[in-house]
Amino acid sequence: MSKGLVSIVIFLSIIAVGMVAVWPAYQTMQESLGALKSKEIELETKGAYYDNINALYKESENYANELAKVNSAIPEKNSVASLFQFVQQIGSENGMVLKDIGALAVSSSVDKPRIKEIRFDFTVLGDYLAFRNFLTALEKSSRLIDVESISIPQEKIGSTSKDGELITGGPSSGSEPGVFPFNVKVITRSY
Repeated sequence: MSKGLVSIVIFLSIIAVGMVAVWPAYQTMQESLGALKSKEIELETKGAYYDNINALYKESENYANELAKVNSAIPEKNSVASLFQFVQQIGSENGMVLKDIGALAVSSSVDKPRIKEIRFDFTVLGDYLAFRNFLTALEKSSRLIDVESISIPQEKIGSTSKDGELITGGPSSGSEPGVFPFNVKVITRSY
């Protein structure tokens, strides 16, 4: 055999052995590079996501007062006592007197079971203008209070005699002209 042919055979043999030995390592390296690329893309996506969240958080700090109002609209624990105090406060600010608190029912919301609904009724005393202002204040308050119904009971004006008979004609003792009782049924919600 000639030296040139032997050289070519040895050279091709070295290349073949090198291919057999190096090819799996080359494939592993290509797979690692592909995994590295996908991880880089994933990290860039997560970085953009967290940057967006950070920007939104900083923007939400500008609306701290509005967010506080939203948090007070649906409190986590809506105690009945604080609710009655709220209604009494709104009433007194608008010239109404909380006379009577009626039935109270606490249940889960039909649409969203995590939200609790508190239904109750109460009676306030005052004139029509004060009552209208009271309803407006309830509507504009930060709490979510829905008025379900309003009624004005018809009471007979008069006084009773010693034997219990009703004598009509004059205002009943203790009532002022223009002051009416207003029965109100409301519903409020909490978590």
